[in-house]
Amino acid sequence: MDGYSTHLPVLEEVIRAIGKPKEVLEYGCGINSTPWLLAHCDHLTSVELKRDWIGKTIEVVSREDSSRWLWVNVQDEREFPITRQYDLVLVDGGNHLHRIFCAANCLASKTCGVIAMHDTESPLYGWGHLIIPDGWHKIDCDAYWPWTTVLTTDVSLAALLTVTMKKG
Repeated sequence: MDGYSTHLPVLEEVIRAIGKPKEVLEYGCGINSTPWLLAHCDHLTSVELKRDWIGKTIEVVSREDSSRWLWVNVQDEREFPITRQYDLVLVDGGNHLHRIFCAANCLASKTCGVIAMHDTESPLYGWGHLIIPDGWHKIDCDAYWPWTTVLTTDVSLAALLTVTMKKG
């Protein structure tokens, strides 16, 4: 497994536990993640900074799936308004310094269910500065490198990921 898809086993475990999400928000399109998410949800909204990356992703999304996919090209993903309920959010892409703000916006919105963040082992992203509200559980899924960290209010999902997605 390459470093660009290590979040997929974690997302698979999350979806197995919570069921098929109706609405998913993806910060950063991906030639691995976007088609995978489309195969596992009812509707996907992807927020992307790089227009050329959207083009590369469009090439790997099937025509059938494209009707359930909304992509938004933005100058700054931190400005994307969270105006709906999302069952699952993936923070992976765009400006790496903005990822913490995207996750914080999701937490502040109180409309995001499970938040998965890729590349959380790296101090370059500033993940250690993310303030996690009371009632949320943080699980560093380090069974694959780079890591994916999941934030959830679901105690049973937190316990499951601690057993299935942690080293050792």
